[in-house]
Amino acid sequence: MKRILQFMMLGAFFLLFTGCPYESDVALSDPKYSKIDNLLIGKWLGTEEIDSTKKIELYFSKLNSNIYSIKYKQKRRNEMELKLKGFVTILNNIKILNIYDIVDDKSKSPRNKFLFFKYEIVKENIKISFASDKIVKKRMTSRTELRNFFINNMNKDGFFEKMDDEGKLTFKKVN
Repeated sequence: MKRILQFMMLGAFFLLFTGCPYESDVALSDPKYSKIDNLLIGKWLGTEEIDSTKKIELYFSKLNSNIYSIKYKQKRRNEMELKLKGFVTILNNIKILNIYDIVDDKSKSPRNKFLFFKYEIVKENIKISFASDKIVKKRMTSRTELRNFFINNMNKDGFFEKMDDEGKLTFKKVN
């Protein structure tokens, strides 16, 4: 139950910016075909646009040759920390993280839902935007259906939710 609440809090964080992330029962690709983007590995710091006292940290480490272990940490009065897994799918030269929850020792039950984040790394910055549920009106039940929908629609306005003036949340690499 605690993990479900934490996953919902991650969604609430993105809701602060404008909308809800699209949530799927299937990933965009099979993680065994994913390759680690070594530029993601390390610690990234970001700041919420609304309140600069709410620091956000992302930690990417290599779980295996295809999957990242991701720690999301939000520092404020009530600190929030999520441990997630993710892997990269590349569609039309766009890098998309498939993010899903890790089973913790207490609950033993994963959420088994995927969120999708487009990212681009420019020098020491990563810009992230999430796939919005505003464009995706129906639930996709197969990887092929979801993948084709992304390919045909991801360049449309609003598919990846705008999170700041540039349409992304920016993090700076610190190590």
